[in-house]
Amino acid sequence: MTLSHQLQTLETTGLIQLALEHPELEYLFRHVLVQDAAYESLLMSDRQRWHSVVARVLEQVFAEQLDEVAAELARHFLAAGETQQAYHYFRQAGDVAFAEYANTEAEQSYRQALKLTAVPADTAYLQSQLGEILSRLGRYDEAATRWQTAIPYYLASQQYPTICHLTAQLARVTRYQAHSHGGDTAEAVRLCEEALTAVPHHPETPELALLLQQTAFSYHANQQTEQANAAIQQALDIAERIGEPGSLAKILISYWQYFHPQDIDAVRQGLTQAASLATATNDLAVLKQVHDALALLEGEIGNMHQSRQHMQQAAQVAHRLGAVVDELEAWDGVLIFSWLLADFTAVQEAIDQMRQLARGLNYPRYAIYATRAQVLLLWGDGRLAEAAQLIQQMQPRQGEMEYDMIADYVFLLHRVGDRETAVAILQRTHDQIGLTPRTLGVEHHCTWSSHYSWQGKLDLAQQSLAAAETQFSQRHLEAALLDLARARLAAAQAQWDEAGQAYHRAATTLQQMSMNWHRLLALEEWATTFWQSPAHRNQAQTIFTEAENLAQTLQIGYLHYLRQRWQQLIGA
Repeated sequence: MTLSHQLQTLETTGLIQLALEHPELEYLFRHVLVQDAAYESLLMSDRQRWHSVVARVLEQVFAEQLDEVAAELARHFLAAGETQQAYHYFRQAGDVAFAEYANTEAEQSYRQALKLTAVPADTAYLQSQLGEILSRLGRYDEAATRWQTAIPYYLASQQYPTICHLTAQLARVTRYQAHSHGGDTAEAVRLCEEALTAVPHHPETPELALLLQQTAFSYHANQQTEQANAAIQQALDIAERIGEPGSLAKILISYWQYFHPQDIDAVRQGLTQAASLATATNDLAVLKQVHDALALLEGEIGNMHQSRQHMQQAAQVAHRLGAVVDELEAWDGVLIFSWLLADFTAVQEAIDQMRQLARGLNYPRYAIYATRAQVLLLWGDGRLAEAAQLIQQMQPRQGEMEYDMIADYVFLLHRVGDRETAVAILQRTHDQIGLTPRTLGVEHHCTWSSHYSWQGKLDLAQQSLAAAETQFSQRHLEAALLDLARARLAAAQAQWDEAGQAYHRAATTLQQMSMNWHRLLALEEWATTFWQSPAHRNQAQTIFTEAENLAQTLQIGYLHYLRQRWQQLIGA
């Protein structure tokens, strides 16, 4: 009986069905149970023989396209008991998936390959690759363990570029874990210094430049400013001499963004150069960093719409990378800029994107982002007491205070009369991040000054304001924060003309930056503060009307709260 007749017989009995006629005949079992029963009916030796035959036929037919069938070949050779060939194709399938950012598939293939080899070089390679994938997926503890397992082999074999690369990655996740969980940033410094000591005569390579970059970041996190500046300068010098686009782009970003941010024109020029290099080399990871940095830059100079656009582009690039954590964090950036613009519809859309990405993702910081998002939505809807309650619940838990949200949280807590929690949050900022008066930024000096003004501790308010003014770098947002702190202190001193001028400057700056939400809050505060002075109540009414019109234009729920609060105030 011919093969054709046998297939027809099986089809007639209902065991199989025709799936395709062109370009070649293809049949499928009608039910998986039938397939399993047929497979299990074969002797083990027959099974292995047929898997081996199929694998070799696939090798011949797809000789020019082995990357496309590597995973299938690996499975057939494994089932055939040919472990060496199975290892080869699992590793190849992992490499293909890794290059395409198919992280789940890459992880599965590398784990299978790892089971099939005891060769130290192969094991070290697979461990390092698994570390990269786990890092992409936000599983940083597991990634660090993989890299720590691989590094000793590369040290023993003096493979210096790989040592530099793995140590740089390990330092990065170690620093991240320290920041997220209140750990010791000095550990990242130790890792970098040990690696640099181990490669004293290492030639200048991209890997060495990037290790020096991570060394600079680690020094910076550990408040070793002089060492950080020296390390980043050395990294940039090496990157420029060797001229490798990927490493140069990454180092340019960090050089301008974190170490030399004063000159906005230089920042933009550096980031533009980095973007060109990343595009030329199709380095999506760098391109994502460029959009992150440009979002921050545009935010500094008041272009909030462009900032949000860059964060959206960063999310798109992260999606192409398959970097779920990076994509989630980019959407968190979209959320923040949308909030600053008082675009609460876009805030909700960002929340929906983040919620979808977080499904099945073991990423502790998502809970922080989700809670913060809920705070912002409640606040925008005028439900201040509920928003403050969420902050109160967050506050005692280690690592759940977002550094860049402290000023807003303190403002909200003072608004609802919870000064105790406001003080606890400010103090926790010092304790967790290791801030000192010398390293405290303009925003937090201004927050302390405002806090003291609201408490009537005017000498302390003046001291904090003076400290903020010494660090002022002419940035728009810093100017607005300084003017708000000045206005609060002047109002507490009943210096109404000075307070009014400062409120006006702050509201104007916030309007220029399109920071609609904070402009609304500033106008509301200005109006309610000036109502306390009988001589300024007409002015207060005019300012309130401006705030009311803005809230109405923005079409946000806060409008109802604003009107209700004003009626309570003028009726008191």
